[in-house]
This record gives sequence, C-alpha cells and structure tokens, in this order.
Amino acid sequence: MKEARNLVCENMLEMDKLENFKAKTYTKQDNDEATQDFKKMFNYYIKYEFREQILDELVKKFANDELIFKNLYMSEKELIKMHENKMILGSHSVKHFVFSKLSENEQIKEIHHSFDFLEQLLTKLETKLFCYPYGGFHTFTDFTEKSLSEFGVAFSFNVESRDTKLEDLKMRPQALPRYDCNEFDFGKASFG
Repeated sequence: MKEARNLVCENMLEMDKLENFKAKTYTKQDNDEATQDFKKMFNYYIKYEFREQILDELVKKFANDELIFKNLYMSEKELIKMHENKMILGSHSVKHFVFSKLSENEQIKEIHHSFDFLEQLLTKLETKLFCYPYGGFHTFTDFTEKSLSEFGVAFSFNVESRDTKLEDLKMRPQALPRYDCNEFDFGKASFG
C-alpha cells in the first residue's frame, strides 16, 4: 500500500466520492487493512483517467501481466468451453468501473460493448444477464437499471447478501440480490 500511496497525488483522487463510498464498500469482506485500503483506493477513489497508469507501475514493480491474466482471469477458450457445456454466461462490463461514477453515455457504452464482446465470442446468448462490478446499491443508478432493461437484459445482479425472492424478480429484476464471493470459504480475494 505504501508504494501505491507514493504514486497517487491528491489531484488523482475523487474526494467528493470518498464519503459516499467509504462506509458502503467491502463491508462483508475479511480483508487486512492494507488490502481494504488498496481496494477502496483503486476501485472507488482514484479518477479513472489515472487508474490504469498507476496499476501498470505497480504491476511492473511487483508482478507481470502474463501471470496475473493466467492465474486470475478466464481465457476466451475457457469461456467458449463453458458456453458449449450449457453454462449461462453474463456480462460484467468491459472496464470494471463503478457505474454510479460514470456518465449516462459511458454506462451505455459499457453495457453495449460488453455484450457485443460476448455475442461475438459465443455467437448467441440465450438470455442476457449482467452483474454489477463491485455491486451494492451505491454502485449503479436508476438510469443503469433502465438502460439494462431497454437493452434486453433479463436480470442483473447486485451484491446484497440474501437469497432472491419471487418479489425481487417481479419488482426489481435489474437489482437482484447475490452473495459476495468473499463470503464463501474459498471465494476470498485475500487471506486477511
């Protein structure tokens, strides 16, 4: 975290967003303090125009892109295999930004481009599903939900740790509850 702080200047932070996200983020995760601070800084507080540059510097210093992608992300080949085996795949955006921080136009681009990628890769999606990056009601807006519905997305998933009820499906299909993977024994993002 010290290295990250050395790369970040105050003008790179969205200070007006700090209070809005501070109490609402990572409340269900058992992270150590440094992991918690790092995740909040990079996922919520840094202006997106600076985020990739700073992350690139940290990766150069502590890891490499090849290992990160090989160990943490699915390949296109794996996605195709899952689809061929009748698994349901949905979108999670392109750049993994917090939608409530984006303009309406940026939100629409993220939604459309993410589904364009999946449909080009997999040929046809039987049902369009979406899962909000980071999740939580503070990470998307009414406009986001409306746009997803207008784009033909059947359901979207929000991080709200509870089971989905029939009422959720009827009343708010673009904000269905789901559990944070960090709540499960082998789903933690850190060993905190």
